[in-house]
Amino acid sequence: MLEKPFPLESLVSKYKEQMQENDIQPSTYKVQYLNTIESMVRYFSTCMDEVGRIIDPYMERETQYATPAYAAATALLFTQRPYEWMLESASKALDCSLRQMVNETCADGHSNFYTTMVVYAYEKLAHHVSEAKRDEWVALFSEINPKTLYQKTINNWKIVALAGEYLRDTKNLGPAINLAAFDDALAPQMELLTEYGLYVDPNGPLAYAMFTRNYLRLILLEGYAGRYKETLAECCRRGELSSLFMQSPTGEMPTGGRSAQHQWNEAQQAFQFEIAANEYAKKGDWKLAAAFKRGAHLSLDSIQRWKRPTGELNVVKNFADPSIRLGYESYSFHSQYNLLAAYFLALAYEQASEEIGEIQAPAEVGGFTIWMEPFFHKLIINVAGHYIEYQTEGDDQYTPTGIVRIQRKGIWPTIGPSDGTPVSSKRALSFAPAWKNVNNVETRLSELTGKEIPKMEVKEISKEANKIIVQVIYQGPMNGAFRIERTLSVTPEILHVADTIIGEVESVTEEFPLFFTDGEASSKISYEEKRIDVDYKGNKVCIIALDKEASDFQLGSEVVSYRNGMLTSISYESKALETEYVVHLYHHEHYLEDTTFFKMLSDYRLMNRKEVKA
Repeated sequence: MLEKPFPLESLVSKYKEQMQENDIQPSTYKVQYLNTIESMVRYFSTCMDEVGRIIDPYMERETQYATPAYAAATALLFTQRPYEWMLESASKALDCSLRQMVNETCADGHSNFYTTMVVYAYEKLAHHVSEAKRDEWVALFSEINPKTLYQKTINNWKIVALAGEYLRDTKNLGPAINLAAFDDALAPQMELLTEYGLYVDPNGPLAYAMFTRNYLRLILLEGYAGRYKETLAECCRRGELSSLFMQSPTGEMPTGGRSAQHQWNEAQQAFQFEIAANEYAKKGDWKLAAAFKRGAHLSLDSIQRWKRPTGELNVVKNFADPSIRLGYESYSFHSQYNLLAAYFLALAYEQASEEIGEIQAPAEVGGFTIWMEPFFHKLIINVAGHYIEYQTEGDDQYTPTGIVRIQRKGIWPTIGPSDGTPVSSKRALSFAPAWKNVNNVETRLSELTGKEIPKMEVKEISKEANKIIVQVIYQGPMNGAFRIERTLSVTPEILHVADTIIGEVESVTEEFPLFFTDGEASSKISYEEKRIDVDYKGNKVCIIALDKEASDFQLGSEVVSYRNGMLTSISYESKALETEYVVHLYHHEHYLEDTTFFKMLSDYRLMNRKEVKA
């Protein structure tokens, strides 16, 4: 798929035309990588048992690759802040991890992930330990049998294991690699690299579209010169640009799919953005270098929001007690996903250069749309840091169809809200209409997935510096609805949504997902007439229904758990088959005065009708 043109090339060129090199500001955040890693390492150092394993404090056992990730992060930290206990602790974790690999007893069968981490830890520690200890480690490395150690899988695990073996070879810690055989093993994976530079893991989760690229990058950083050198380099170039332009103004990766909203998402993003900043700086492209530098800084800021009082992170973006596992995947654990983030932050730290400054990133400047099909089903609209993420086709397990994220520069990221709830939860929630057909049977767009959506297209109606209008159209038999037209008008301040449903339909319901709690603190939700207000620690959302025939608001009967805490909902029903509403995120002191707000809204509605008809 990489043979196709890069779809975002024109967006990149336009962004560069907008930016001025004299707007680049100094970058001084690098030390924050170490500060974040150290607080995590100090916490997890207390979780080490007598043989060096990191024991998850909530599961009360070792989980996955927590121990080698701890070894790697602590080893890097020791090279920069040489406390003797760090050397002892990292060495003990490395001892344990290597013996697990030799004995093929890696925790939870996650041997594929160990190798890059232990090679990294060894490289940092080797010159700080005795010759006898160093020889012991080298001997353990030599006893590893890659033919029996690694799990055989059909996803990103294969590339992770290949990268580990490549790194072992380059550091003389394993058998010499036959490059032709290595390339043969890599070859099938090349079919999963899209024109955006994103890897297609099963079901298309964006977290793993980037995750796999970490290991392609590690191979390239170690001087890979095999059959796919140019392919991997182009994949990384495109993938890093795609990720930069999809980043939200709060620094986050897009939501949705498996492992979304885990802190390691932004940690890996920082790592890749630091590499990209260096590469563009070497080419003399200071605008893109500074943009990636800013993107890395935003990623780090995003992670630091979720630091716990005890020093480590909430692994998912909520403040619930980790014992509750709110928003966790079945394979998410407090130890391994904290320490995976620490490992990626260590890699990012080593790549970070303070000789490269920062400039406003695409996430903050906006002025573009991105529509990704057929694997990722994402529509991103960004106008001056007002960010809308639309899932064009949902799935049962992770993400509903509809608007799943609304974020605005400077506003707390989860208030919008920042994610929806899937069909498998108590209730699928997104900004999406429902309708009752002539037989009084209700269908909810948020619940439609896969083959239930016969045909879908996205049209960019107009694009100006401070306003973008996009239509999302669904067409085909949908239980009474034959055509759904959703017109999204986005400005720096407001989102205006107009829904038109054509078919044998009696009424339309608009249901609004509302941020209820972060797992610790709750929002204040109020509603009257046609207005809803949500207040979370001074971060606010105002939703106004504009339909004359709208019924009174009805508070949803369900409070639904999701990645950021819990959602509730409020809805209204209308006999009109054309409905519209506005959403406005703001701080109290920045609220648009009612007269200005409604004058602006009136102007937009008039312009929207003209532009859509045209």
